[in-house]
Amino acid sequence: LSSSSAASDVYKRQPWELMAADYRKKVAMLYNPITKQKLTVSLQSKIPNCGAVSDIVEASKSVVTPDCIIRRG
Repeated sequence: LSSSSAASDVYKRQPWELMAADYRKKVAMLYNPITKQKLTVSLQSKIPNCGAVSDIVEASKSVVTPDCIIRRG
């Protein structure tokens, strides 16, 4: 197995994309292109297949959970 297959497995498990975020308020809007689900999250919000949001980071423009790092699609 190559290391790239592990990355694609993570993508299949969490196809979430970051649509918009307010980094001062620590709020973000996510979109799942497979299920067409939209989700607004803040710190400690639960994201399906990813766990609870631990941080919303302006520097990397990402939403961080124990199992996922979600960025713009």
